Amino acid sequence: MTKKRWTVEDEARIVMESLTTSTSTVDIRKKYGLSPNTFYPWREKFLEGGKAALAGSPGARTVRMVQKENDTLKTLVGEITLANDLLKKPWRGGKNDHSAYLLQHGVSLNRALKLCGMAKKRWYYEPKRREMVIDLDMLQMIREIRDERLFYGTRRVAAEMSRRLDRVVNRKTVRRIYTRMGWDEPQRMRTPRVRWTPIKADRPNEVWETDITYVWCGQVDRWCFCFNVLDIFTRQWLAYRFNTLATADIAIESLVEAVAVAKPDWKLTLQCDNGSQYAGKKFRKAASLLGIHLSFIRTHTPEQNGHMEWFHGTLKREYIWPHDFSNYQEAEAVISEAFWDYNRPDFTRHSSTSRRTSSWHHGRQSRNEGSGSV
Repeated sequence: MTKKRWTVEDEARIVMESLTTSTSTVDIRKKYGLSPNTFYPWREKFLEGGKAALAGSPGARTVRMVQKENDTLKTLVGEITLANDLLKKPWRGGKNDHSAYLLQHGVSLNRALKLCGMAKKRWYYEPKRREMVIDLDMLQMIREIRDERLFYGTRRVAAEMSRRLDRVVNRKTVRRIYTRMGWDEPQRMRTPRVRWTPIKADRPNEVWETDITYVWCGQVDRWCFCFNVLDIFTRQWLAYRFNTLATADIAIESLVEAVAVAKPDWKLTLQCDNGSQYAGKKFRKAASLLGIHLSFIRTHTPEQNGHMEWFHGTLKREYIWPHDFSNYQEAEAVISEAFWDYNRPDFTRHSSTSRRTSSWHHGRQSRNEGSGSV
């Protein structure tokens, strides 16, 4: 007779039958064909195991603690792996993108915010768009300035409004109105310039600049020439001569008129380019007789005469280009009007003069002279 092999389940079932039924142990051994040496060790082991389970053996507790620590470590390793992947991604979205990425991969909100170093208040924050109330009187004034000065930006509009209202008008307020009304224009790309330290003046009538600009006057008169003289300290347009010819005599006339208007009473420097009208003997001699020191810029470096180049750009954008001249007389009338408008006592010219007029600078110079300081 072959010996039967009992499984653990069979052993537990037989022992339980002996413990839970009224059948005697002898009858159960006879029923399954078990000897006392086989049955009683089963029952002892079964009872010992139950006692150990009820008492909570140190071995079982250790196993459970190790398993719990393993689960915690696995979670931490997974979160750290996600955080490393997150740092490698070139995020370009909103401020909550990192936390949202962790949440998508099963990380809890508190843990995701802790890994990202973000406060919960910031996660739930919803920005509120501020409704801007436009001052209708200010809007009307901006419309008037825009109609008068087509090429004014927000800075010059704010400066003009400050002058008219006799109080400071913040440029940002004007900017917001421009954006609300859809008046914004694309920013011009700034081309890189050669690094050059321009000549500076500390008072009026110390340094002037002069140059020629071309004006198209239709098919009859074609190109005409405007000789201009500018004070680089006050940005005042001192004098001009507009003619169909570009000769040294006309350049001398513009310089003589500037001296008659400004009446400089100290050593004056005139900066100009190397054009034939200014580099010739006739102009040099005239400047020497007037007591003016000539300073010539280098060839092919118009940035060294930058104040005059800026002025010519302003002159053309704001006064000349809005018109389409058919002859010399039309252009001469517009330039004469531009000369009067640009030199108005209340005209704000340039940011380098703190938007102050030339009369303010001359008045300050007179006060300094009266007090004995320059």
